[in-house]
Amino acid sequence: SESPPSSELGLTGIGLANIFTSEEDNEVNDNSQLKHEELNGFQFNIKIAEAEWNTEKKTLFATYVWNGARLLCTYIETHRELIKDKSVLELGAGVGLPSLMSWSIGASYVCASDYPSEYLIETLTENMTRNCMKDPSDPSRSFSVVGYKWGADVSPLIDANRGCKYDVVVASECLWRHEQHEDLLLSLSSVLKAGGIAILTFSHHIPGIESGDLLFFTKATSFGFRVTHISSTKQPDMWTDGREVDMFIYVIELAT
Repeated sequence: SESPPSSELGLTGIGLANIFTSEEDNEVNDNSQLKHEELNGFQFNIKIAEAEWNTEKKTLFATYVWNGARLLCTYIETHRELIKDKSVLELGAGVGLPSLMSWSIGASYVCASDYPSEYLIETLTENMTRNCMKDPSDPSRSFSVVGYKWGADVSPLIDANRGCKYDVVVASECLWRHEQHEDLLLSLSSVLKAGGIAILTFSHHIPGIESGDLLFFTKATSFGFRVTHISSTKQPDMWTDGREVDMFIYVIELAT
């Protein structure tokens, strides 16, 4: 893996060993859907969507707290200037952990979005409502949840932000479905302000096609993005004991 560039967006100060867990740590039994997450001093109680495949409650890989989401949370918490007083959209939010962190560190507005599955959006809404306490000293701060399919008209996302495009988009573990790269990039380029950034964290999910994940960033340049690779680190795999995987942080900036 390539070395991270010298950049103010670097990974200095993150205790990575403390934020990655095994698959066992992510399991939620039938009697308890609530999971306690503590990251960099912030505590969240989140509901995990039940894995009911081939039903109306299809959860679209939202049945875990992904390590990429934890890494994204820790990165933005240690670089609060990227989020504070900014409008933030999370795409592919799942249970919404990066949205919760964005709210906690002072985003002016947070929109958590994922595929418009009714059950998935209900779970995400419950997590946002439970954890995002309104600030009486600043009633202008707000959050919302919007069901959204990548590549579709971004008007519902922009309307949720009072008709404005976003300063920042965050997304974790969204690059392994290669057939969706163009749709994701279309949404990103349409919803961000000129000069806005997307912060992306991911690992390679399928052995043998890792280069396909990284092609996303080659495609991103054709959508008007400048790509910065922040870091690559070896971390424990969520699924296989004793195995390590590469975890990546990238920032892409929409040209002004």
